[in-house]
Amino acid sequence: MHLKNINKEKREVMCNKVKQRIRQEHPLLVKFYPVIEDEKSKCMYIPIEHFTYGNLSEFLTKLAKINKTHISEIIIIKFLYQLLMLLKSLKISDYITLKNLYFDEDFNVKFLNFSPFVTLTKFEVKMCDVGNIIVKLCTLSTTKKCNESTINKEYYSMEFIDLIESMLKDNTDVYNNIEQVFTHPTILLNTFKLHCGVKMSCLEILDYRTKLEILRKKEAAIKIKEYKIAKKEQALNAREKKISICEKTVRDKMTQAELYLRRCKEVRTSSQPKYENAESTFSAEYEALDCSNIIETSKKLDIDKLGKSPFIRTFSERKVKFKGHSPLKEMNFHRAKSVRKPKMKLSPSAKEPIMHKEKLILKSAINESDLFKDISNTETSLLKPTARNEDKKRRSVLFGPKSLVQNENTQNMDCRPIAWTEENKKQAFDLLRIMNSNFDHHIWNKDIKHTYL
Repeated sequence: MHLKNINKEKREVMCNKVKQRIRQEHPLLVKFYPVIEDEKSKCMYIPIEHFTYGNLSEFLTKLAKINKTHISEIIIIKFLYQLLMLLKSLKISDYITLKNLYFDEDFNVKFLNFSPFVTLTKFEVKMCDVGNIIVKLCTLSTTKKCNESTINKEYYSMEFIDLIESMLKDNTDVYNNIEQVFTHPTILLNTFKLHCGVKMSCLEILDYRTKLEILRKKEAAIKIKEYKIAKKEQALNAREKKISICEKTVRDKMTQAELYLRRCKEVRTSSQPKYENAESTFSAEYEALDCSNIIETSKKLDIDKLGKSPFIRTFSERKVKFKGHSPLKEMNFHRAKSVRKPKMKLSPSAKEPIMHKEKLILKSAINESDLFKDISNTETSLLKPTARNEDKKRRSVLFGPKSLVQNENTQNMDCRPIAWTEENKKQAFDLLRIMNSNFDHHIWNKDIKHTYL
């Protein structure tokens, strides 16, 4: 901009507007950069954001040269939605035309919104003006004479054409019916579909779906790499732990070795005997020790197990009963008992009946004189009764049961009667042979030549 023919007042107004515009930032506005002034040429340069496609009029002329038939409906709906959002959210300081509107690489709307020499603070934007801009995008023409009839119905839906017709008929301010346009079904359903339908050889139009797929693949690859790195970190941490444990064990062994070397290097005094007053020293040390100072000598010994087991008493104290006779009492053989038949068992070798009761066996250590006296006394007692009684007694002794022999006439006997066995019979016959022989005949008081067994 040349500053030669401009008054000071206009120059100040223009400088203030430029400063305000630089401060204003919005995603749908063209970005302004700091001003560059040249005093020699008296010019002021205002750098702005660069657009490869230029403004809308230049963009449409490029499409006409390529012989492009149409722009897709989704891109036009996106343009309309962004333009209405811009009008709703900002105060516009310039008229909306094709020269003030721009497309970036992603087909987002950019509005210049800068009029340095215009003093108006408010600009009225009508709905029909917005409809005319959309018709020009649909027909790819920059001329002013455009109607809804010129729109090709093959490329655009009837609902979209009806919306454009209603916008062209509305000659009021945009803010009056802007909400009705936002709530129209064509805009609600297609606002966030970012698929680009324009295909041009000279222009590289980016497809958002391909972008998303590429980004997702990159994210998946990055996640796989992160997972591998995390595994490696875990392995390194495990190795570090093992190394730290090994270092601790090595330190402990080094300390033990140093202590052992110090003890070996210590000079032992040979003057004092090793075992002098051992008992007194041990007793003194034992008395000085507390329970807390006792060191465990061996892990195999458990003191609790070595202690005496406590005497466990039952809830009801019972008397001890023996099956046979009690060893604590002297057995009275003269007490009367109920007569029972003894149980008989056969020995496996001889198959002879064996009595369960105890059997008296003659001892070899008894003197012969005592034995002969006892036998003589028993012989005189047996000869007194009659012959019939003698036969009965003899048979009862030889063949009768043991219980009957024990209970029969045991009151006047000093000892228990003999239960005859093969060994006892042999010993008795040996004694008879000795008594009937002529050897030591002066010992016996009378001749004994026979006795009843």
